[in-house]
Amino acid sequence: MDYGEIINSAFRLSWRKKSLWIFGLFAFGMAYPSLDWEEHFDFSKFDSFGFDQLNLDGNLAALFTLVGLLVALMVIIHVLLNAISTPALVDAVNRITRGGQYRFKTSLQTGIQYMWRTLALMIL
Repeated sequence: MDYGEIINSAFRLSWRKKSLWIFGLFAFGMAYPSLDWEEHFDFSKFDSFGFDQLNLDGNLAALFTLVGLLVALMVIIHVLLNAISTPALVDAVNRITRGGQYRFKTSLQTGIQYMWRTLALMIL
């Protein structure tokens, strides 16, 4: 198997069909981030701030809740876009390499069709 030829053809394909970059951005860009936060951050420093004894008034607590909900919403949107883009990218490359007619809309519809299966595989 000639890996160099595979990589070269992938670059040529992605350069000709730039709409594949949109699928690739969501399919592979931060697709599976590490959920091990303690590996990246030292949370022992927060104990010295005394957050457990801090009395938050209603406005500050509401702000923290709002920020948390916005972050959770962004994560959910990113996961859904990933679940759509992965099968769409597979369909697009399959159509191009087999000589079929590639259209962004058709691949996007295929991605939406297989979104739940991809999401189940991601959860699994």
